Amino acid sequence: MRRLKAPELETRFSELLGVLSTRFARISHNEIETEVSGWLERICHSLGFDRSVLAEYLPEKHDFFTTYRWNREGFPQAPGPIAPASDYLPWVSAKGASGDIVVVPNVARLPKEAAHDRNFMLQYGMKSILGVPLIIGNRLIAGIAFEDFQAERQLTPTLLGRLKLVSEIFANALERKRAAIEAAKIREDAENISRLALMGEMAAAIAHELSHPLGAILANAQAARRLLDRRQPRLSELRETLDDVITAERRAATYVAKVRSIFRRSELHKKPLDVQRILEDIASLTRADLQARSVYLELYIEPRLPLILADRVGIEQVMINLIQNAADASLDGARSDRRVTVRAFQKDSRWVGISVNDAGKGIDPEDCSRIFQPLFTTKPKGTGLGLTIVRSIVESHGAEIQVHSEPGNGATFEFALPVAGTL
Repeated sequence: MRRLKAPELETRFSELLGVLSTRFARISHNEIETEVSGWLERICHSLGFDRSVLAEYLPEKHDFFTTYRWNREGFPQAPGPIAPASDYLPWVSAKGASGDIVVVPNVARLPKEAAHDRNFMLQYGMKSILGVPLIIGNRLIAGIAFEDFQAERQLTPTLLGRLKLVSEIFANALERKRAAIEAAKIREDAENISRLALMGEMAAAIAHELSHPLGAILANAQAARRLLDRRQPRLSELRETLDDVITAERRAATYVAKVRSIFRRSELHKKPLDVQRILEDIASLTRADLQARSVYLELYIEPRLPLILADRVGIEQVMINLIQNAADASLDGARSDRRVTVRAFQKDSRWVGISVNDAGKGIDPEDCSRIFQPLFTTKPKGTGLGLTIVRSIVESHGAEIQVHSEPGNGATFEFALPVAGTL
C-alpha cells in the first residue's frame, strides 16, 4: 500500500471530516453503535492506519475498557473489553486518563517509564501509536487510539488538530447515546414501579375474589363431612351440599380463566430478522447499566448467520431478561471477572442458537429443574416470573430453552430460533 504524503493525507482527511460531522449530526442515538465502528474503519483507511480502538473511561475504575475496535485484515486484533487498558498499556493509559494526547512516532524510542508499553507493542509488531482523549466539558468519557504496524508515523500539527475534532464528534455522540440510555432506564424504572404496584393491587383483588368461592368450598366440604358422620345421613342434603361445592368451584375456575385471558399474549408478530442487529441493539441498551455495576458484556456472533423468523419485541424481552439475570449472577465474583457472554451460532440448517453465559457461582442442580417454574426464584427480591415469561416466549417460537450449570462455573441459558423460511 502506497504511503500518502502529509498534504495528501490532510486533503483526504479534511473531506472525510466534513462527511463525518454531517453524518453524526443527523443520526439517532440508536444508530451510534453501528456508525462508530464503521467510521473507525473509514478513518483508518483514509489515514493509512492498521488498527483503531475506542475505549470508554470508567471513573470508578480509573481505567479504559475497549468498546469499539477495528483492525486491517492480517493484523492482530486489539484486546477485548474485559481487560483494562492499564494491564497492557499502563503508560499510555495514565497519559490518556490525565487528558493528554499521546503521540508515539517510534515505539522503540518510548521512555524508560513506558518499558511495559514498549515491550507489549513490540511483541505484537506495533510501530507507532496515536492516542486522543474524548472529553466533554472537563469530563473524560473515552479515548481513541490509532496504531501503525508497518512503519513509523509522523503527524503534522494540522492533522493532529483534525483528529482532535474527530474525538470531539465521537465524544458528543457517545454522550448523547449515554444520556438517551439513562433516560430510557429512568422510564423503565418508573414503568416497573407502576407495574409492581398494579401487580400488588391485582394480587389483592384476586385473593379477595377467590376467597369467597374457596371459603364456600371449605364450608360445604365440612358440612358434607358432618352429614356423613350421622347414623342416617340425608342424601338430599348431601346432594345439595355437593352441588354448592361444584358451583363454588366453577365460580373460582371462571374467575381464574378471566385473569388468564387478561395476561395472555396477543398473537406474535413474526417476521424475518437479523440476529446480529438485534443483539447489537440489545447490547447498546444494556451496556450502560452493566458498566455501572462493573459487569462487561461480550458478543460473539458467527458471520453470515441467516435471518430468523421471530417476534422482535418478544426476543428483546427474552434477551434483556437473560442478560440482566446473568449480570446479577456475575456480581458474586471478583470485579475483574464480572462478565456476561452472549453467543449466536448456526445450530443446523433450520435453527440459529443463542446462549447467555454468566461468570457467577452457578445454579444448584436441584434448582435447575425448577428454575422455569412460576414463582420459583433464587433471588432474595425476585418475583419468580421472569424466566417463566422467557420460557413462554421461546416456546411460542416452536423452540425450548435449556440451562446448563456446574456449581462454581457460572450458568448458560441456551435456546434456538427458526431460520426464516424453514417452518
